Amino acid sequence: MIVDTRAQKNELKRERAELMAHFHHLNLNLEEVWQASDDPARDVKLLSDLRDWVYAYWAYEDRKTMQRHGYDYPPIQPGMGPEDDWLRFERWVKGQPLTWNLREEVGRTPPAEGLPDNAVKEHWAYLVALLDHKGVAVGFPPHIPLRERYAYLRSMLIIEEFDLVAPGSITHLFGNEEWYEDEESEWEEMEEEV
Repeated sequence: MIVDTRAQKNELKRERAELMAHFHHLNLNLEEVWQASDDPARDVKLLSDLRDWVYAYWAYEDRKTMQRHGYDYPPIQPGMGPEDDWLRFERWVKGQPLTWNLREEVGRTPPAEGLPDNAVKEHWAYLVALLDHKGVAVGFPPHIPLRERYAYLRSMLIIEEFDLVAPGSITHLFGNEEWYEDEESEWEEMEEEV
């Protein structure tokens, strides 16, 4: 028996579109927690699960109660880990932001050009401390001059949005890829020798 997979696929696409419209009607931005795929069956399953989770959260109103009823891991994407996913899911359902930035704080720091070295050091420490407080570790290579590291970090923070993560989680910043080219070539040489 040959099954008309085209008709099935079209039905799944229609169902996916209906689920997406349902979230829009609920004023929930799916783009923050879900990514469409080429597989409509997978998408329908994920969106159906997510819809069930939303209604369960509204009914139970907190994580502990949901977990007692079998809702252990929010079906959101990308899955970052249980604590981060719960934080993001709860904020998303409540319409709260899932990202943060330091634009205002960075805007108070001067550009590196023309600053004396001690001021660069002071502003670098300020930005690194702000990030550390938010759970972001800065791991720029020490062989790069501090002025260059500060200028790069400052310019990046003016445009960068960070995902919210649960307390205790750490996000790492490694800086400009060009700073690591020498290290990459050293690793490549070592691999060739082996």
